Amino acid sequence: GPGRTVALTFDDGASADMLAIAQVLRAQSVRAATFFDTGAKDAQSPQAVTDVSAMGFLIGNHTWDHQYPKAVRGGWSLPYLSDQISRTAAQTLRLTGAGECFFRPPGGVQDNVLAAAAAQGMSVVMWSVDTSDWQSPPRLDPAFQQRIITRATTLPAAGADHPIVLMPSAQASHEPEPQGTSFRGTTAAALPAITP
Repeated sequence: GPGRTVALTFDDGASADMLAIAQVLRAQSVRAATFFDTGAKDAQSPQAVTDVSAMGFLIGNHTWDHQYPKAVRGGWSLPYLSDQISRTAAQTLRLTGAGECFFRPPGGVQDNVLAAAAAQGMSVVMWSVDTSDWQSPPRLDPAFQQRIITRATTLPAAGADHPIVLMPSAQASHEPEPQGTSFRGTTAAALPAITP
């Protein structure tokens, strides 16, 4: 529509940090944000999913276990993606009572994604701004906090009227700690400056 919007999206949940992020958003009067969760993480922290959904935030689908095509025998075939998406969607429905309408592929990989999502009645949602907050040190870091703020508020020329900002709310299920920290406290601390 007319005017400018910003979509805040958070990937990889669920976690205690996911709930902390949702609480900051609510305190900042942010009415809508989407959490693209993996089914495996949600199975580990189901109450966080239920609580975040009860706050009015959307839960989107981010596959069951966040594996990239090269790690999957046969790659992302339609049957593989259909299973990943449908298992996660069924669990989200059980936890929240609401169906999912959005799918975000891990890493933005496109292999068979449009067909698999369409078959499940979902739209694919990518991003236009990546804060790379998964690179944060495993502790609160003011310099990295400022980096997240700068990245989240520096809009690209393309799609500048309706940017979609990506900030993971948990560690991807398969990534070891040195590759991507599970700590998201810096993201939560950055949000008040992103959503004044």
